[in-house]
Amino acid sequence: MSIPAVGTLMVIVVLVLFIFSIIGVNLLKGTSFYCDTDAIIGLGKKELELLIYTREDCLNYGGQWLLRPDNYDNVGNAMI
Repeated sequence: MSIPAVGTLMVIVVLVLFIFSIIGVNLLKGTSFYCDTDAIIGLGKKELELLIYTREDCLNYGGQWLLRPDNYDNVGNAMI
């Protein structure tokens, strides 16, 4: 008698987890990249942080758009 109730609860839990996973991906997308500003001369770090928001901004100022070594793609490898 309890199997239908447990099944309904599992459907609700899966839907809630699915909604949180969508929200999490939207909040974290693009955060694994950064602009390497060592090649940019003429501006200080603070000015560069205010000017550079996107990949295009980084490339326009002469920086390199790089993937952080610790990103979501290699979490399993970091635990080994």
